[in-house]
Amino acid sequence: MRGKQHNSNVGAWDGGLFTTLKGDKIVPEFIKILDDYIDSHYPSRHGGRSRRGV
Repeated sequence: MRGKQHNSNVGAWDGGLFTTLKGDKIVPEFIKILDDYIDSHYPSRHGGRSRRGV
């Protein structure tokens, strides 16, 4: 059973361990990884970022 002081860690994988996200900013860091991946693999039809920035 975990105690009250729990450290959040999650691994992000891309065929192998890409990075480990830690702390209170896991969600925005993960969204940035997703946005960067999408930008690099799927060109925008509108010539720029069509999704929200974080």
